[in-house]
Amino acid sequence: MWSLKFKIILLSIVPLLCVTALIATLVFKQSSILTEQQLALIKENIMRSKTLELQNHIDQAFASIRDIYEPASADDEQAKQQVRELLNRLRFAEDGYFFAYTLKGVNLVHPIQPELVGENLWDFKDSEGTYLIQDLIAQAKAGGGFSNYLWEKPSTGKRTKKLGYVVMLDKWQWMFGTGVYLDDVDVELAKLEAQTQDNINRTFIWLFIITTISGILIAFLGASLNISEHKLADKKLKELTQRIIDSQEQERQRVSRELHDGINQLLVSIKYRLESATECNSTPSSVSDSLNQGLHTINEAIGEIRRISKDLRPSVLDDLGLAAALGGFCQEFEHRTGIDVFLECDIDNLNLPSTVETTFYRITQEALQNVEKHAQADTVDIVLSQQARLLVMKIRDNGTGFVMGKKVRRHSIKELTRRPELASSGLGLRNIFERIAHIDGQVDVDSKLGEGTLITIKVPLHEVEKTIPNAIQEQTV
Repeated sequence: MWSLKFKIILLSIVPLLCVTALIATLVFKQSSILTEQQLALIKENIMRSKTLELQNHIDQAFASIRDIYEPASADDEQAKQQVRELLNRLRFAEDGYFFAYTLKGVNLVHPIQPELVGENLWDFKDSEGTYLIQDLIAQAKAGGGFSNYLWEKPSTGKRTKKLGYVVMLDKWQWMFGTGVYLDDVDVELAKLEAQTQDNINRTFIWLFIITTISGILIAFLGASLNISEHKLADKKLKELTQRIIDSQEQERQRVSRELHDGINQLLVSIKYRLESATECNSTPSSVSDSLNQGLHTINEAIGEIRRISKDLRPSVLDDLGLAAALGGFCQEFEHRTGIDVFLECDIDNLNLPSTVETTFYRITQEALQNVEKHAQADTVDIVLSQQARLLVMKIRDNGTGFVMGKKVRRHSIKELTRRPELASSGLGLRNIFERIAHIDGQVDVDSKLGEGTLITIKVPLHEVEKTIPNAIQEQTV
């Protein structure tokens, strides 16, 4: 079985781990969505800047050839040659250049790959199967446009994604354009994606660190709580043990006093009577008187032993039940103390557990002992009945009462030994409360100076069957 400490820690850490896992999942999903959206937006902005850059390069190149192109005629070969030479010399950035094709796909200008000049590339396809020249010519005829394709990058010699922009030189029926390589865009996006992923990873690391620290704190607090509970339990156990020892010592002292003051004195008296009867000079009549007095004293000793036995554990409680045991005890208490006790029991149809019967009997003993020693009362009313699912006992006396809430002073064993009259002082009510607490009951005490005391005890009846006790059934039969 798992310990209470482990259960507390488990009930604290498991929800923490579940919440952390849920948060981590949500963070991962949201971060992925935001990363995709951010990269798409950045790529869109970069491509927009690239298109503006290409349009600006075309405008600048056209401005460079305008003075030659505009005055020339459609068949001016000299002007065409001048434009081709000028376009071959124009550069931008590291790998930027301009190209020109006829509408039939014949290359006119290509400063990076001059071997292509004069070649018909109408059916040329890049590595992705795109008819590159046909697509560029179609964009130019449409009034100018952009096209994505793969082309060899001069600085690296590798085929790289490229964005081309072309326009028409209508007078000469040329397709004229340029392009920019997009590998730097991919590199930039990869860097941004790596940075974003690093941020996500750092977030997960911090979540892990926070979760670990929280788990350690919970475990520490759980251990501290367990230690505190153990200390409190140990303290209560020590107090309970001390009370048990005190009660045992008090009971032993009471039995010792009963034996010393009662049985012992009677036995000594019997001894004297027997010694007197055995004297040689005794007359038959004096021997007979001594023996009769000894027998009478023996009867008193037997009665005293029975009384002490009843105080320790009355056999009638086991044989006839609580009502009969209370009746016998109240009669004996009334005869011994002169205090009138009126007992009313309405529980003959209840089969009570032995624990409940013993508890109510001991409580009655405690209450009447308090009345005898402290209340200065001459009447006690005891009512024991069933109310709904409760077993209720009310004990009322017409004594002096006491001030409620006054702290009761505990007496040490040394004090109790020196002053036996303190034996039950301050412990009676405490014993009643503790006994009732063991059977999940409730005790209410109402007392005022000069108006007596009322003790109300309520105990829930758990699954008590309404049956006639066996002893009553046997008597009826």
